[in-house]
Amino acid sequence: MKFPHLHITAVWAKRGQRQRLGYIIMVKFSIRIVLSNGTT
Repeated sequence: MKFPHLHITAVWAKRGQRQRLGYIIMVKFSIRIVLSNGTT
């Protein structure tokens, strides 16, 4: 897997759907880190 942390985050999100907003924020944050690391 190229992005194992995304899979772990998805599994964590399924455990508590109440924290779905936090999951979305984490995904956006992770994508930003991946993009900034890839471009620079």
